Amino acid sequence: MSPSKVFIGIEPVHFAQEGLGVEPAVWEDGRRVPLDRRHFEWWYTDAELDDGSVIVVVFGIKPFFDTHFPVAPLVAVEYRPPEGKSIQAVYQTRNYRKKAHFASDKCDIRIGESSMTGDLKHYSITVKTKKISLQLELENLLKPWRFGNGYMYFKEKDALKKFAWFPAVPLAKVTGTITVKGTKHEITGKGYHDHNWGNADPSNLFHHWYWCRGHVGKYSVIAGELVTHKRFGYSRHPYILMMTKEEIITRETAKITVERSLPVRHPRTRKLVNNQLKFGYSDEQRTFDLLIERQKDLVVRNLMLFNSPHLFFHQIGKNPWYHRFYGKMTLNLEELGHAKPQKEQLESSVIYELMYFGRNYQIAP
Repeated sequence: MSPSKVFIGIEPVHFAQEGLGVEPAVWEDGRRVPLDRRHFEWWYTDAELDDGSVIVVVFGIKPFFDTHFPVAPLVAVEYRPPEGKSIQAVYQTRNYRKKAHFASDKCDIRIGESSMTGDLKHYSITVKTKKISLQLELENLLKPWRFGNGYMYFKEKDALKKFAWFPAVPLAKVTGTITVKGTKHEITGKGYHDHNWGNADPSNLFHHWYWCRGHVGKYSVIAGELVTHKRFGYSRHPYILMMTKEEIITRETAKITVERSLPVRHPRTRKLVNNQLKFGYSDEQRTFDLLIERQKDLVVRNLMLFNSPHLFFHQIGKNPWYHRFYGKMTLNLEELGHAKPQKEQLESSVIYELMYFGRNYQIAP
């Protein structure tokens, strides 16, 4: 199928058909899909703590990519200390009418005794499970953002499939407490929150994607590349956001390129991993390149095992793996429009992921 059958909503008509304005609104972080078996939706938050620990919290209407079975809300939490193994906990209920609530006018979620509320500026998260309990406060330090209208569209015959992504909190100040195995800790750090939803299983839309975020100098960066499923032609869709506290620097209509290099087979997953990614950006005011270099694995997870068991039969013929890496980020920036172009080079650490849905032999270009 021609890559033209896949497109991102950047035209005015795309905003209008989703009822969206140019600037994100509070209701956009509320529930966006019907509570039925044909849709998925989740709210993701992570926090990198000052002591080197990492917390990940996900609220969802059902197990992650499920578009086959009834609503079964869940809260999943992972705590990874600086040393030692990660601790994971999940709470799930099938009685969503009594034990869960998903508001559509704002982010206001309750699943069992856990909850998440927010207004794009401030978020409060409470998680209560047998292994882990936590209370997080997120203060958004930047503007909420979306690439175009936030939707990626897939045309197939008479159907229009949608995959949506809304980084509501690109960078946050995080405070709170966490209790693990009966021991309570005060925590501080930086965090991130985004929101995904759609009407099709992403493993039927994508072969794989790279996604990264980091902070270097005064700049915060989110970048990635989505590679579609074989039946959509392995089309490649890069995106990049660079912003400061004062402004969003990048534009969707600018030229964005991605160069991949140093490919290796991951020793555990056997997936093709590029040890270097180079994102390029250019418009009338500036050009820059962002080099991502892989240094070590943080998480390697087989999603066939991680997802709910009832999804197994819908994953036959697939081999989905999630990889999270730690690495080095180098930004080379050139500001144009001056008598003499202004250049700077900045370096920092970066966390990035490779979500690989395709089978091992399906290698996209």
